[in-house]
Amino acid sequence: MTDYDSTDIRCNSRQQPSHGFRRWLWLPTLIFGDGLLLAVILMAMIMLHRFGITKTEATLYTSLLCLPLVLRPLLETVVTYFRGTTKVWILSAEFISALSLCALAFILPTGYWLQGTLCFLMFFVIAGVFGSIAVERFYLVNTLPDDLAGRSIPTLFRSLAILFGIGICATLAGNMEVVTRNIRYSWSFVVYVMAGVEFFLWLWHTVFLPGGRRVPAGMKSLKGVRFTDFKASFMLLLREKKSRLMLVMFFLFVLPEAFLALMAPLFMVDAAHNGGLGLAPQEFGLAFGTVGVMAFFVGKKLGLNAVRSLSLRHVMLPAAVLMSFHGVMMLYLSYNLSASFAMVCLASFIGYAASGLGLASLYVAMRQYAVADCALLRRAVALSVVPLAVVLTGFFVGMMQTEMGYRQFFSVVSFLYAAPVVVALWLLFFSKGRT
Repeated sequence: MTDYDSTDIRCNSRQQPSHGFRRWLWLPTLIFGDGLLLAVILMAMIMLHRFGITKTEATLYTSLLCLPLVLRPLLETVVTYFRGTTKVWILSAEFISALSLCALAFILPTGYWLQGTLCFLMFFVIAGVFGSIAVERFYLVNTLPDDLAGRSIPTLFRSLAILFGIGICATLAGNMEVVTRNIRYSWSFVVYVMAGVEFFLWLWHTVFLPGGRRVPAGMKSLKGVRFTDFKASFMLLLREKKSRLMLVMFFLFVLPEAFLALMAPLFMVDAAHNGGLGLAPQEFGLAFGTVGVMAFFVGKKLGLNAVRSLSLRHVMLPAAVLMSFHGVMMLYLSYNLSASFAMVCLASFIGYAASGLGLASLYVAMRQYAVADCALLRRAVALSVVPLAVVLTGFFVGMMQTEMGYRQFFSVVSFLYAAPVVVALWLLFFSKGRT
């Protein structure tokens, strides 16, 4: 049996990505394109709500779109063992993503917009996951230095991608709604813009992105995938008691954030008579897509600095406590629907900065968890915990909010932030020397 991590994921020495100035021709755009995956998913949820879809349906459809993210460990196996070049994964993913967005934009003004949205967005997400895996394995691991500055570069450009997808595109959609007085045509135009960005990235990387054929790792199966190796390694991973316990702890840590990831954006754009803030798309783009994204980046940056200076064991508990401010801010806004827009932006900044601070410690814990046998598989499984929490909560979070209302919902979520505190305490006092 061949170990899951035995395959060399790096390019060969002659075609390894450049470490000089030339890398800045393709590295920022490569990470930016990777970040568009999350931006489009968030934008789709707001778009569905603007089209008249209920919160229950919007959260359910969004959670279904996150299913390919949960299957990332299996998809990583395909990328690892498939014959081809390092560059072809990126270009294929970007081309399919651009075509999917074009098809989506075309079908939005028609009567089959819902079926088309679910179909073409699923193609987009699957292609985006394959592209994200290739970006991480074939380029970032060979290009970025393993220090704080190197780890901040992907966060920065992915944040810029979300800022573009939500902050700029949502604002553009809102302005188009005012001009055209047609919601579907407005969002169709915005999706065409994002498709154009994907086409530009595809053309740009066709010219400037380095890449070549990977060194073969031995004989491959006819399908190009060694599912037996993956199954054996995965079962070995799950048989470890400590491994199962750590994955459960990661899940509990991120669970309250999964609730807010689905409901906080809808709360901001929902009408006031439904208990929401009633923000226009332009206001939402600024409060969430700009202020919130910048705050998350700042919080994550501060969290990584704190971990580097003080160690994870000293930072994780305070970070888990501070992360509860995200739920507290949403609860505050639900009781103050007439708050000024400046107060909404301030609450959004505090909440998402606290979220970034807490999740930074979680990502460091995941990296430490992956430093063991089957490291790449461990990391892939750990990263799939976050979308798994979104998928599982998405099946009932909309119905839960509809029955309870926003105030009671955010009250419950605020109490759920006790789970990250318990996880941090467990890691601090009961897992000494075993994490």
